[in-house]
Amino acid sequence: MIEHKHLIVRGEMTVPLKPADVHNLLVDMVDVLHMKLMQGVVANPNVGYEGGTDCGVTGCALITTSHIVLHTWDKDMYFQFDCYSCKDFNPEQVQEELDKWGLIVEDKKYFDRAYNIIELT
Repeated sequence: MIEHKHLIVRGEMTVPLKPADVHNLLVDMVDVLHMKLMQGVVANPNVGYEGGTDCGVTGCALITTSHIVLHTWDKDMYFQFDCYSCKDFNPEQVQEELDKWGLIVEDKKYFDRAYNIIELT
C-alpha cells in the first residue's frame, strides 16, 4: 500500500552547515530511513550555497518515493527540513539524525496526506 507521509521541521543550528555537510546529511538520512536515491539524476542530492545577506545552504535529495529537502540560514542559525514519502517512515529517526548534525528541532508536524491532510503528531 502506498503511504503519503509528510514531515515538516524547523529549528536552530548549533553550527553553520557547509554544502558538503548538507550533502552528507541527506545521504545519511536516505540510508537511515531505508529509502533510495533516484537514479539517473545528474546530481543527487543536489546542494547549493547562496551568499549575501540571507546566505545559507539548500539541498534536495530526490528519492524513489518523493523528496527530502533541507534549507539553512547562516546569519540566523536557522533551518527548515521537509521529508515527503509514499513509503512510511519514523519521524523520530529523522530527529535523531538531525541531532547528529547539530540541528535542534524546535517545531515539527507530521502529516498523513493519503486522502485528507491529517496531522499525526
